[in-house]
Amino acid sequence: MNDILLDSYLWRELSMFKGKKVKLIVIICILFSTIISLATNSSNYGFNLAKASSFESHTPDSINTSDKSNCVKLGEWDPNVGEVKDIFVVDDLAFVACGFGGLQIINISDMANPIFLDNYEDEPIVSSIFVKDTYGYAICRLKLVILNVENPSNIFEVSSFELEGVPKNLVVVNHRVFVAIPYRGLYIIDVSNKANPYELSFYSIPGKYSRSIYVKDDFAYVCFEGDGLEIFDISILSSPFKVSSFNPTDIFYDFTMKDEFGYIAAYDMGVHIVNLTLKDSPTLLTTYIDPGIINDKPVSVSISEDILYYFDNVYLRAMNVSNPILPIKIDELNTGYFSNGIITNDQSAFLLLENFGLEILNISNPTNLTTINSIFFGGFTEDVLVSNDIAFVANQHAGLSILNVSDHSNPFEISIIDHDTLDDVKCLYLQKNLLYVGNFLELVIINVTDITNPIILSRTSIQGICEDIIVSGNVTFIASRVKGLEIYNTTDPLNPQFESLYSISAFNLGIDLVDNYIYLASFSNGLIIIDVSNIGSPEFVAQVNIDDNFYHDVQVFDGYAIVANTQFGMEIYDVHDLSSITKLSTRPIGQATSVYIQGDWVYAISYDQGFFVYNWLVPNGPLELASFDEGAFPERVHAINNTFYIANGFGGLRILELDMLDTDSDFLPDFLEDGYYISNKTNVDSDSDGYWDGYEVFNGYNPTDPNDPVPYFSTAMSIPIEFLILFTTISVSTIYLNRLIKKRKRK
Repeated sequence: MNDILLDSYLWRELSMFKGKKVKLIVIICILFSTIISLATNSSNYGFNLAKASSFESHTPDSINTSDKSNCVKLGEWDPNVGEVKDIFVVDDLAFVACGFGGLQIINISDMANPIFLDNYEDEPIVSSIFVKDTYGYAICRLKLVILNVENPSNIFEVSSFELEGVPKNLVVVNHRVFVAIPYRGLYIIDVSNKANPYELSFYSIPGKYSRSIYVKDDFAYVCFEGDGLEIFDISILSSPFKVSSFNPTDIFYDFTMKDEFGYIAAYDMGVHIVNLTLKDSPTLLTTYIDPGIINDKPVSVSISEDILYYFDNVYLRAMNVSNPILPIKIDELNTGYFSNGIITNDQSAFLLLENFGLEILNISNPTNLTTINSIFFGGFTEDVLVSNDIAFVANQHAGLSILNVSDHSNPFEISIIDHDTLDDVKCLYLQKNLLYVGNFLELVIINVTDITNPIILSRTSIQGICEDIIVSGNVTFIASRVKGLEIYNTTDPLNPQFESLYSISAFNLGIDLVDNYIYLASFSNGLIIIDVSNIGSPEFVAQVNIDDNFYHDVQVFDGYAIVANTQFGMEIYDVHDLSSITKLSTRPIGQATSVYIQGDWVYAISYDQGFFVYNWLVPNGPLELASFDEGAFPERVHAINNTFYIANGFGGLRILELDMLDTDSDFLPDFLEDGYYISNKTNVDSDSDGYWDGYEVFNGYNPTDPNDPVPYFSTAMSIPIEFLILFTTISVSTIYLNRLIKKRKRK
């Protein structure tokens, strides 16, 4: 697409040409170069909308944004059924929330031979499930869905209730649903009438990321990531209030209770055991940290009788807590997989294997934990790169797949490096014929000259978990979770050498490099800018860290940084002057996780709201052009022309195309004429002012306002045929014209 874009730089630089005749020739050349390109490649053209500051005052005042559904799914490649997010077991039935794979109902009367009964896939994502009596309560993206499960072989939807976010779990007590929505608060929903649920009350908890909720008697216990545990009195359901908090700066993932003792999965700190006899004054009894583990990172807890089970990394551990002050480990089991949680009953434990499936354990003898069976559902697609119709797809727990995507509606796999070789692929970077892979605690370099037979050249241990990667020349920069910025010399791809570490103890998730400056999205630490002109000694330059910001990704272009903020959405910063960085705008698109810039368009990914296309013609007021909501926790996007390749989490690879049909060939596609400017898609000059609609938009004018200032040229010009011949002969591109302008400037 870039060879046919009208770049605002050209228009700004036209003033350097001496004489009206020369100006006119160049302008017409640009016009007809674009026409010829469009004629030969009409299905792929796009627009590069300019960002000149003078355009701000000419942005249309009234824009219709009601229809932004012009993204069309072309195809998908999906090796997965879904990730097990939650499970609820009733007698011999397991209700399994499989993310985008829906709700699966399985008969587990014979746990060694589970039998599939039915599934519910009417909603895009099922992330949590609770079953009570003959009803199931499921969190499906931004909805609470109530299901009739009386006949487990034929479940159906009864009603739904819109939510303002995606809670991690839910609890149902006495016809009331309790959910804690991240960054929103505690909701209590009355479901007495299953056909008509309604909000009973809401307690606002802004700026805090809730991980789980637990309800017992008249109290609700909510765990937060970075804000500890908070206890709420819910004795009056219409008016809940906060009673107390415990360790309000800690990262708590999960909570359970027995009697008056609470057990907390405190990530990075072990298992806290807390006396909750006095709800307004919780007291820490002890913290259990496994003596054989350097970094004990519990993520889930469950209790059965006097045995507490907790999951840490890939280990399930069993502890006797009959004396809560002195917990004793009695056994552990290496499952080989990370887990989203654990559910127990008297005889069995159900492990929710992250990105894989469900593992069923026999815990009848907690001193001898054994696996009964494993049910695998799939993996998590983390990243995608596309080059010359070849897609490289990183699946976190299924390996690296290389696909042919020349037919977007029917991508197929060419080769794979499977999970046994690459067991946790998180990010990719392609430079010529070398693919740089972040594989958990490794930097892996692969020769992909022959895509049917990719060859691993080297595997280098790194200091932290590789979350993002970028390569410049012979230097590889890694956003390393918890560690910071790791720098490696990869001059010899067979033997990469560690150069330096810029230490940042946080979840460093996204990275970009511009002019010897690394821009690091460091989650709660904000946007950190590092000078890497000397790779052996990187230096701090600046930091943007506004309270409650959670940065997940960053892209920098033309003096602007676009940031994916999982709390506030997409943000744009002016970084022309690194000593004085200014936030220009925010677009609230939910839990934004990834951004990708292509010219004047930016593509943003949101966990809970899908895929967005923006034009940032004016950085302090980007316009939403399109959106597509078919997500399965999408991670990253790669764009080529008007085709978007989305690493769609539990949904594999999604391929979308922006419909760029232009009925009147005025360089303004129909969807913009219909949905934004309300101009006439069958008339090249909607406001009859003598200027084409596309030209007006390129220059920031309103195509429906005939009183705009006079631009450079009009449709009334006579175009000599020799200019068409000239462009057919030399095929002047944007690059050519830029060179021509620079040459004239030197003269």
